[in-house]
Amino acid sequence: MRSLSWPIRLGTFIMPGTIDTPQNRVANPNADFSQWVEPSAIADVILFLASDAARAINGAAIPVFGKG
Repeated sequence: MRSLSWPIRLGTFIMPGTIDTPQNRVANPNADFSQWVEPSAIADVILFLASDAARAINGAAIPVFGKG
């Protein structure tokens, strides 16, 4: 039996809901924009994950759905 002796890296994924962008507003004019996630909220999650505070997070799928 083979042993895995090298470091195994798992990805951490951000799974946003509908992002509140001008293009999405044009494409979905009847949608409830208040429920969409703001790009700055996604950026906040990315900044946290890139910080030392998130050093123990590995192999996670993180939903970022906004206010919905």
